[in-house]
Amino acid sequence: MTAAWLVLAAALDITVKTGMSPGTDPLVTCPISPLAAPVHVLDAAGRELPSAVRTDPAGAAHVAFRAVGAQTLQLLDYRVVEGRGKADELPGVPHLLPGMNLLENADFAARDAAGDLLGWSPSGPSGAKAEWDEKARARVRAKDGMLGVEDVGVLTYVTGLEAGHVYRLSFDACSTARRLGVTLWFRGTRGTVKDDWVKGVSNYKNQCGLTGTNAWQHIESSTFIYYDPRAKRQVRGNRELLPGTGSAFLEVYATEGRGAIRNLRLEDVTLDTGVRAVRAEGG
Repeated sequence: MTAAWLVLAAALDITVKTGMSPGTDPLVTCPISPLAAPVHVLDAAGRELPSAVRTDPAGAAHVAFRAVGAQTLQLLDYRVVEGRGKADELPGVPHLLPGMNLLENADFAARDAAGDLLGWSPSGPSGAKAEWDEKARARVRAKDGMLGVEDVGVLTYVTGLEAGHVYRLSFDACSTARRLGVTLWFRGTRGTVKDDWVKGVSNYKNQCGLTGTNAWQHIESSTFIYYDPRAKRQVRGNRELLPGTGSAFLEVYATEGRGAIRNLRLEDVTLDTGVRAVRAEGG
């Protein structure tokens, strides 16, 4: 018997790839576009599963559910459908899901009223946002999902980060500059980002980069470094954000030449088990 809320005309079929180490009842997340909430998740037998919908900073909705009983190297089929009425809420789901991009305007497509990149500004001292001027505009190019910089830096703010969580920064880069840098500088919990320092540490950052090579490369990092003034040393290879962390600014810059990035993402991967949901063929 078909449930009263079911609207079969709007459905998304997905296949979950469990990978080598899915863990127990792993959390699965998937964008639900072009569906609109509320949605319901059905397993291959047509049974409804508890689920939760969360919205990323760009306004895109994602659904989360658990692949109950999942085993190693399985392909599991599910259907996400629009429906009337709220689904049974899956407990313990964070507000930021694996797979969400936490960066605003990460495809560099949106512009403000002046025609400048929405959410991005020329770099000022210590994470301050400088004003766009003709010099900065001449050295920054954004087109077809790519951001190009020449002897200049631009930055964007990120809030809502959580201490103890793990975040992955990833992008593709191509550069003829002496140095193309993409650095995530972590800050405190006030939400101002600028001058909002995390107490007891300095030089607290996830730093990536590329030296001059005119070929696209994929770069990603989920570790950070910081300076411990009490121990008088740099601490490397850390994954879980330090207590007192709540925000960051991301800076993209090139020195002595040009560089470009695309597919820029910042994701909370704390609950990421490697399980992946992909649209089924024809879904």
